[in-house]
Amino acid sequence: MNERLVEDWLTKASERSYQTPFAQALLADGMQVLRVGHGPHEHGKDIIAIDPNGGVHAYQLKDGNLDIKQFESGLGQIHALVEAQVEHPAISGGPQHQPWLVVSGSTSMPVEDRIRMQNLGWKRRGYKPLRTINGAQLLQKFANMAANFWPQLPADSSRLFNLYLADGRSSLNRQALAHLITGTTLPGTKTIKAEIARRLSAANLFASYSLSPFYKTHNHWELVQGWTITAAQIAWSADTARVPRKAWHPTFRLAVEAALSSLGELANEALQPEALSPRGFELDDLTRSRCTICAGAMAAKILIELRHLRPRPQEGLAKKTLERLFTEG
Repeated sequence: MNERLVEDWLTKASERSYQTPFAQALLADGMQVLRVGHGPHEHGKDIIAIDPNGGVHAYQLKDGNLDIKQFESGLGQIHALVEAQVEHPAISGGPQHQPWLVVSGSTSMPVEDRIRMQNLGWKRRGYKPLRTINGAQLLQKFANMAANFWPQLPADSSRLFNLYLADGRSSLNRQALAHLITGTTLPGTKTIKAEIARRLSAANLFASYSLSPFYKTHNHWELVQGWTITAAQIAWSADTARVPRKAWHPTFRLAVEAALSSLGELANEALQPEALSPRGFELDDLTRSRCTICAGAMAAKILIELRHLRPRPQEGLAKKTLERLFTEG
């Protein structure tokens, strides 16, 4: 039953909803994950990681099955994945990276043949060949990572399935998610630290399964809350068990980055024309509550970009929108 739930989730998962579990799988393989995130400035590289030998790897994630028409329409991104140099402050000297195309479903035979032909050309030009990871391989990775930590008590199992089957347009059952993550991460009195670290990793997987309805409906605010709960629980459990920072902090950061990614998506959506205008017969209090939350998301996004010295192309629009919200009450 557990593996069937993971399989069902993976067949429906979007790129964003399975990128955190995939990054967690890379951590489980002993890799250092440097960056996770989709965006127009990533040059086809959704995830950047370094293997134990110092080799640089770049991953592009796709959801569903990949046919030749879809492959050709995204060929520009794939060329960028293979040919564009990896840029990250932790990487110096311009090393050659290994490009990976990750597909949550399967690749058709014409796609595999096209990749083989493209690789011949890339090899002649000095690039490493494009390698692939398919849905069957992902399923095995995810199932193995959480194999020993699935909820055992009926109440915990019920929470997981109810969260997984929830209406993504409604509010997240925060108490149920908190109980589920606590049950996954809470160590016993004699639990060894290595198992606690694996439990923390499993927490990110179960959070991804539980939050999948909200990814489907692009319910960004509930995703922010869900990943914040998960990150806080990971940090609390690690502190309680006195787990070394290097064993828990990368897992914690994945949950934090997932929350920040959804915060950014909410801010971007709120900045669209007429995004915050009342719809139909809407109560004033509801309108004000929504606008206040979105105003906070906009401000937080700009402040985070300021702190990390990132480009802020939407700063001017965000300021104008905030001023309008406050002056109009």
